[in-house]
Amino acid sequence: MLHGERIRILDIDAPESRQKCTALSGSEWKCGQWAANKLAEWIGQFTVTCETTRKDQYGRWLARCEVAGVSIANWLAGHRWAVPYRDCKCEEIRALSKDAEAQNAGIWGGEFEMPWEWRAAH
Repeated sequence: MLHGERIRILDIDAPESRQKCTALSGSEWKCGQWAANKLAEWIGQFTVTCETTRKDQYGRWLARCEVAGVSIANWLAGHRWAVPYRDCKCEEIRALSKDAEAQNAGIWGGEFEMPWEWRAAH
């Protein structure tokens, strides 16, 4: 939410707040909550700016957002908290996500369902 408006960040898909992931040790953890918390910590008291074009079928603004000149989508993908959206033509996000996967950290530090698969099952 930004100023009371629901926003979907373009080019990425992050775990849902109720979604859990499985660590390499086999234990489950609330990766969706972690992703949201890490984003909130990073944003802190900075101003978020967004460019929006239209709303999606759920009434959310589709947006590209930045904090202190840094793309939120790039930050989430690069810090291992989001994956590229299925149909995006977002090469930078894909490269950041591939690097994050190779580091085996964040949501890549074990097993998880892709967010769109998790939503379909729940």
